[in-house]
Amino acid sequence: GEGQLPRTFVPEEPFRYIDLAAMSGNGRLTIEVSGDAVEAFVGTVIPSSKLDFSVLSAAKKEREQGQTQNCTGCGASLPVIALPEPVQTISCSRCGAVYGFKKQKLAKIASQDPRDDMHLEVGDVGQLFGTQWEVVGRMVYEEYELDDGSWSELPTLCHEYLVRGESDDLATLEITDEGIVLVRKMNVLPPVAEMVHLPWGHSVVFESKKYRMYERGRSELVYVDGALPWKAKKGDDSGFVDCIDRPGALSEYAATRLSLEWPGGKTAPKQDGEAEGFLGSYVSVDSFLEA
Repeated sequence: GEGQLPRTFVPEEPFRYIDLAAMSGNGRLTIEVSGDAVEAFVGTVIPSSKLDFSVLSAAKKEREQGQTQNCTGCGASLPVIALPEPVQTISCSRCGAVYGFKKQKLAKIASQDPRDDMHLEVGDVGQLFGTQWEVVGRMVYEEYELDDGSWSELPTLCHEYLVRGESDDLATLEITDEGIVLVRKMNVLPPVAEMVHLPWGHSVVFESKKYRMYERGRSELVYVDGALPWKAKKGDDSGFVDCIDRPGALSEYAATRLSLEWPGGKTAPKQDGEAEGFLGSYVSVDSFLEA
């Protein structure tokens, strides 16, 4: 804990708690027991879209200001994009060298062959859902599906493009043979334990919407270039569960995707807070081509 807290708080001191949800789904009652003290708290559910705290963004001194480095392998110019978070991975699209980036210094961590199957170039700009996005990084994953306890032998390719919005927010544009999805990371986690073990076709309720599970698998990073605000290298493995909020046949409502991802694709999420939640909006091919 840090700052000023209006209660006794001792780091690493255990306490017991019970969470109870209102039958309406709009409230929560929490009872905490610490030593001889018993406290109760009433909570109101607030959608993450209604939250706007400045602390959710990196401090200005931590923001990557943008600059240019030179590839130590081929001498090509490596633009370090001005992102809301410090750049940690940068790579050369000409020779395939991948670098870790820290304190304005490059440290080579891998080599790769450049690809010729990318849909977008770093620096491309387009408008989707009323927001102008710029491509700042590119990734390619091989995805394996887990079906009845067995992993698929042949992977499918997923091309991901890290894009920066006009309001300095980040998202990824995923392109697979199943379609195109604009994905945003959530500040509030979906129900991790429930989603990890959710059987195929069963549903989970999150923020008053019902999402049906349709895919569980793992993805392995096989290519990366551009600038990323996280450490990325070939071979990174992650697990995922995808659920869909599918509208009715005659509905004009666009389907959304609820995803849970975690490091280590062949195992369940570790109990260390590494799981992340994402909401995806499906993009039509026509909208993508127009953008």
